[in-house]
Amino acid sequence: MTGEIVREVSHIPVINVWRLSDGSTFLINNASSEPAGGSMFWVASDQAPATPEMREQLRGPGGWYAEPSPAGPFVAITSGSFEVTSPDRSVRWHTFNGPASSFGTAPAWSWDLSRLFALVENYGEGPRHLAIAEIDNDWFHTIELPWWNPNTYEGGLAMTTDGTLVSFEVSLDDYSGRGVVFNPDGTFVREFPIEDGANLGGIDPTGNFLIYVDGNGVVRWRDLKSNTGVLGEGFFTASW
Repeated sequence: MTGEIVREVSHIPVINVWRLSDGSTFLINNASSEPAGGSMFWVASDQAPATPEMREQLRGPGGWYAEPSPAGPFVAITSGSFEVTSPDRSVRWHTFNGPASSFGTAPAWSWDLSRLFALVENYGEGPRHLAIAEIDNDWFHTIELPWWNPNTYEGGLAMTTDGTLVSFEVSLDDYSGRGVVFNPDGTFVREFPIEDGANLGGIDPTGNFLIYVDGNGVVRWRDLKSNTGVLGEGFFTASW
């Protein structure tokens, strides 16, 4: 279905596509570099093919990364701050303070929907930080991850059913890397192998199965143990 939607909106350049948990709407990240915070568009699942003339009608939030809520038709957005919004704008929230630089990943929801997490982008320089926002009280802070290797970039972020966070740490030199599992307080738990150039697309609504695309465009899944499999080939991004 996601592939069909991407083809239908091919007149609007696409980087990523996310589907709301109720399946009603897709959020599409436009490939344009302006505005600087990114440009997104809403497309209903039953909508006729979109055209360039519909850009203003479809326009959604500004941002580069999104993660649908595991419960409810709304999404969390990251660019220079956290934002939560819905297609009809009945749900709206954002932080008024943020990190010194932009977030490098889509946000990850806590399972009770009270907190959002994201990794702060540092372009391979200095220690990596985890940003945390509490939605109910607008509390925001960052935690340093001293175990994160230098000269790497973050390849996504997701929260598992056991409450740990998962990301891909990928080398800027040769795109080799590892999957890392850590607690919300920043403590390292374990690592697991990933293919070169892998980019995490997210975790399914049960919190048990990761989906990601490797450097050869192969869509893969992985559970919280060591079971893996292939879902398709010829893709540059994937989400559940």
